[in-house]
Amino acid sequence: MRWAHVLARSTDMPKRGQRNVADFNSYLRTQNRLNPARKVSFHRKLDVMGLRDVLNDDVLFKLAGERSYTSGQKYLEEGRVGSLRTAPASISATVQGTNLYRATLSVNDNKLEYDCECPFGRDDVFCKHCVAVGLLWLDGIGKHDEDILTILQSLDKSALINLLSVEASQNHILKVRILEQATNAGNSQK
Repeated sequence: MRWAHVLARSTDMPKRGQRNVADFNSYLRTQNRLNPARKVSFHRKLDVMGLRDVLNDDVLFKLAGERSYTSGQKYLEEGRVGSLRTAPASISATVQGTNLYRATLSVNDNKLEYDCECPFGRDDVFCKHCVAVGLLWLDGIGKHDEDILTILQSLDKSALINLLSVEASQNHILKVRILEQATNAGNSQK
């Protein structure tokens, strides 16, 4: 039995609209179905919407399972996903399956939440439509990263130092990373 079906039948899981990865992992631990070494991994990248903190290919695969993940990839490749709509902490799009379904992925308290109008989504399953929307967003983010890299490469050294200095004064994680880089560079010169 796939975990998504177990999740959908659970009475002690949060109600629709309140489900998230942390609740899911907690539920699986209580059911002795989660190996702690296989927890959903989260990439700590900076992002205004917060989705980068909780959404990546691994998370999509683990939530959906191989079959739904593969179907979601196929839907994206076939152009079945409509325009992506973004809000401060969510993304959504319509996906053409048997019918047209709206799938939404959002972040609440740094936790991924999802919703889809399809029959599986109504049963609180992370479906192929959610996968397709997540993959579309991830694909777009990769393109923006390439644009940012091109811009950063075009800046002169003083502009980069200025930018990093201002950002590090407002972002503790970035400051720590810069200090770690400086320490590693100092150790490698010895």
